[in-house]
Amino acid sequence: MVRTMSIFGTASLLCGCVSLAAGQSVSKPDPHIRMFDPQLTAALTLGTRMSPTLDRLVEEIEHSDLIVYVMFERARQRAVAAHVGFMTAAGGRRYVHVALDPALQGPNLIGMLAHELQHAAEIARAPSVVDERSLAALYLRIGVDCARNWLERRFDSAAAIEVGARVTRDARDGFRQLAGTGVGSGAGTGCNDVCR
Repeated sequence: MVRTMSIFGTASLLCGCVSLAAGQSVSKPDPHIRMFDPQLTAALTLGTRMSPTLDRLVEEIEHSDLIVYVMFERARQRAVAAHVGFMTAAGGRRYVHVALDPALQGPNLIGMLAHELQHAAEIARAPSVVDERSLAALYLRIGVDCARNWLERRFDSAAAIEVGARVTRDARDGFRQLAGTGVGSGAGTGCNDVCR
């Protein structure tokens, strides 16, 4: 399993969460990025509108053989806010899961989601990754081992760190622009509409 180190704080803007008005998200018939939590769906939808980088990542994954299940999961370790894990390969597709700490909100959630989707794109580009062993081999080549002991493997990549930081900046800028349009000011979409 690949685990990534958190590079973002927990500060957030606009009530610290992400949401969209109901009905704005359009589902594809066979999406390669699958999530069942409305807050995650909203974060991805809003994030792709705010960040061309995240939009390109989503498109790359959608055109690959990789299926990515995204979910909230409490971090088992304090310094790990999210991780990607390999699930299986079957039927000409490979499956991974992305787990994000539910404490992540707003631009930090969008940025960490992008960070983990960058890892998914790295896996999608490497058809040799078909299990946890080949996943570890990939990250020994392209990343750095962040584990603190020999019992655990935890990797990150410079590309994922850079993408996460860039998308977080894009999301912060996007939230500032939303704030200037009256979101949360009683102009039809209040804080309770934007928060989980």
